[in-house]
Amino acid sequence: MDINDLNENIKENFKNISKVIQAHEIRHDHTFNSLIHITMLVEFLFKALEEKGIKIDLDAFEDFQKERVETIQETMKEMETNEELQEQVKQDFIKDGLDLTDD
Repeated sequence: MDINDLNENIKENFKNISKVIQAHEIRHDHTFNSLIHITMLVEFLFKALEEKGIKIDLDAFEDFQKERVETIQETMKEMETNEELQEQVKQDFIKDGLDLTDD
């Protein structure tokens, strides 16, 4: 391999890294915006319920949260062992133009 081939390989690797970083930034921005929207929705709902005289017992939230986290964790474990789902995620990445092959 000569220096030109090496330089082209490095350029290609940087392009791939750049694509991954851009995709990550887009996902991060989308997640942050979603979080803001959900927060505003929850605030709106609480305000609307209070105006109607409905009070929500936030002390019960801790138990609800624990149960929900356990359910989510179980689902994630199931997804980690589901080869069909893993293949689908891989195909989605490929469809989005991400190169998953090892160099």
